[in-house]
Amino acid sequence: MAGEYVLASFTYQGMAVPMSGAMRLTPLGDGRFQFQTVLTNHSINVTSQYGGFLEEQGANWTTTVVQTNDPSVVPGPVPTQVQLDGSTLRVQNTYGQSAVWQKQ
Repeated sequence: MAGEYVLASFTYQGMAVPMSGAMRLTPLGDGRFQFQTVLTNHSINVTSQYGGFLEEQGANWTTTVVQTNDPSVVPGPVPTQVQLDGSTLRVQNTYGQSAVWQKQ
């Protein structure tokens, strides 16, 4: 799962959002990754940066953002569904945000 990704699609509560972005996943240990992400929301012309951890906990995952310029980020671990199918990484959190990433 580690590597460089580009955003293929982003939805919020089932609605497509015109976004572009890039993400780097760096392994920190078994089932634990550090992420660095830059996303541009083209509908409001805002670019946001995120840094934090993606951690596997049994069959579940959590995403924790520790650095960002986005004031709307929820603090603390957020339950996240993760599915890797070949070079396609799909993530969806409990707040209805869903992203599809393509590995580079």
